[in-house]
Amino acid sequence: MTSTSTVARPLMVAVSGPDHSGKTTLAHLLAVTLRRRGYAVAGFHCYGCVFCRRLHLHRHWRDQPERGHGLRAALRLRVAQGHALVETVELRTRLAAARRSLRRRHGRPTVIITDRGPLDTLAKFDPAPDSATARRLARLIGRYDVTLLFDGPPAPLGARLHGAGPADRRTVRYERWARRAPSVRRMQAGRHVSLQSADALRLVLEESAGAPAACVRRRHVVISNFDNTGLREYAGGSAVTLERVARSLATEFEVTVVTAGRHALTRTEGAVTYRILPVSWAGPRGGQILFQAMLPFIARRLSYDLWLENFTPPFPAGLLPLVARAPVVGIDKVRYGEFMRRKYHLPFGFVERVGYRRYQDLIVMNHADAAEIRRLSPRTAVEVIPNGVDPTTPDAMERDEAGAGPAGADEDDGQGYLLFLGRIDTWQKGLDLLLTAYAASGVSLPLVLAGRGTKAEEQRLARLLAALRLPAGDGGGCLPAVRAVGHVEGERKRRLIQGSTFVVMPSRQETFGVVALEAMAHGKAVVHFDLPALRWTGGAGVVRVPAFDVGLFADRIKELAADPVRRACLGEEAARTARRFTADAMAQHYLSLVERVLDEPAADLQAPARGGVRHTRPADTAASRRPR
Repeated sequence: MTSTSTVARPLMVAVSGPDHSGKTTLAHLLAVTLRRRGYAVAGFHCYGCVFCRRLHLHRHWRDQPERGHGLRAALRLRVAQGHALVETVELRTRLAAARRSLRRRHGRPTVIITDRGPLDTLAKFDPAPDSATARRLARLIGRYDVTLLFDGPPAPLGARLHGAGPADRRTVRYERWARRAPSVRRMQAGRHVSLQSADALRLVLEESAGAPAACVRRRHVVISNFDNTGLREYAGGSAVTLERVARSLATEFEVTVVTAGRHALTRTEGAVTYRILPVSWAGPRGGQILFQAMLPFIARRLSYDLWLENFTPPFPAGLLPLVARAPVVGIDKVRYGEFMRRKYHLPFGFVERVGYRRYQDLIVMNHADAAEIRRLSPRTAVEVIPNGVDPTTPDAMERDEAGAGPAGADEDDGQGYLLFLGRIDTWQKGLDLLLTAYAASGVSLPLVLAGRGTKAEEQRLARLLAALRLPAGDGGGCLPAVRAVGHVEGERKRRLIQGSTFVVMPSRQETFGVVALEAMAHGKAVVHFDLPALRWTGGAGVVRVPAFDVGLFADRIKELAADPVRRACLGEEAARTARRFTADAMAQHYLSLVERVLDEPAADLQAPARGGVRHTRPADTAASRRPR
């Protein structure tokens, strides 16, 4: 979807009508909506003569002059002409200042919106049609591309009203002068502001629809994610899924991915621009802190229409909503609060609650996390978007009775193996629990550990392997059947999964578990602890073990390793379940969310009811959101 520009000069829009008819509110909402559509917008409030506002003159001297003769009527006529001249000069001055403010538009189409215009001055003073005042204001009206006029009786007017006479006389003056202005577009008064905002947006875009093709600009979406597939320490599931999302969004939007690296670099891959922040030299933890600290400065320098912020550990949320010039949607793929609380004994629950409340929209991977965020931040709109993977082709699904396939690597010894696939993180991924359960199970199948992590975590894993012993009576000594093969990707990763007997996932904490989905897509059963975040499987194709019961985990490994018929049934169930979580469906969900956030007027955004989770945002919602 594209945003259409106007010609070189700004598109000029005035919102006119009787006072208290909602002009200021409509002008504000229209400006917010156009900014979200990629326009650079300048707006100002031009309420009457500056001297009247400063000197607080009696209403008698500000009103439209009475028709008549005598010194008093002549004096009032001159005062009214002076007021009209001052208003006209002030309006011209403000328009010139607005144009200057739009010079740094970064290639975006520009709009100037005023909540009053020359038509209001004409209706207020009602000069003679052939007078100099009327000619000046008529020329100024001609400079506006659209004048939105509230059509209908105004609301009851207060003491601050400038127009003279009853409301019906003022309406007649608006009607009379509006017929002389070809740019006037009428809007029905008295309707809800959300409906008025939608109509105003349609009328303004119709005026800009004739722009030349060279001025058409695609809206800009920025995705920030510390992790990426080229980062040695991580390259996790969030990096893979968000890079896929970026490629999908690039079909409709201009997309920039802000990520981490060792050196500052900007490169383009396909239709996606990658901006690398030089933070990896500080190490995994230091790099994450530097990355998070740099994002607010990058957000102030970039021109964008929407920012998708994937939260960077160890922080449960970021600072972007405080400094961003456009909407920010948080993506919570980590949920590190509990882990950090256990590790550092700090009140990360409080930090989560405060951080989440800065966001109007958050994306999570599962319903359990959505419910928790809803509890911590009731006014945040939560969107559940599960991860997705590419469907597996039928030939890749072929496997022998033992569940082993053509691994084509040193992991395959002809009898299959148990597979752990993921980041090397002892506590979160439960590697200590897995090694203990594997040793207790006594199975003859080897255990393959595929993945990488920080240097400290890999050393910790090496120490665990060195200290691991077989159960008493089996001869003791180091367990020889555990092999760490490091990071795998692409074809080797696919063949490694296909060659496994089944996959083990002993995580203490997950947000979705894309590894489980990848294994299930290949028709592999998965043994995992029963975490709320992993219940998206519905129990089909998996073996769920009560959380952190190592003994029972060992028993389930032993049972499944000895039962090929059950493995085959679970594999078929797993493949059927995985077909519901495709990469295309995930990308389309992100695309729909981005379009809704960019397109919805501020008055149409509705926070979900307390305790609920919003999965879609209806187009006809009308309640106002809290201000950003």
